[in-house]
Amino acid sequence: MTYENKPTILMVPGLRDHVAEHWQTLLESKLPNAASVPPLEYDKLSCAARVAALDAALAKIDGPVILVAHSAGVMITVQWAQRHSRKIHGALLAAPADLETPLP
Repeated sequence: MTYENKPTILMVPGLRDHVAEHWQTLLESKLPNAASVPPLEYDKLSCAARVAALDAALAKIDGPVILVAHSAGVMITVQWAQRHSRKIHGALLAAPADLETPLP
């Protein structure tokens, strides 16, 4: 597999995961072929806005993609997959959010 054909690793963070010491941020900084769905403003945290942000991030990537989702990012990834037909090379869905328990 040539470098050009390697999948892009796209991080799909949870609601509070865009911080320097988060494992997704650290992993992204170590992988030359990694990117992240950008954070949204607090008033744009709706499911639809987050699914649209994931779709926009994917639209910028040519070739195979592996999604790495954490917490609420898992839920967004599942919602995106139900609405779109783009093929994904793989997905790591880590620690899905507990939507039954209020956030601290």
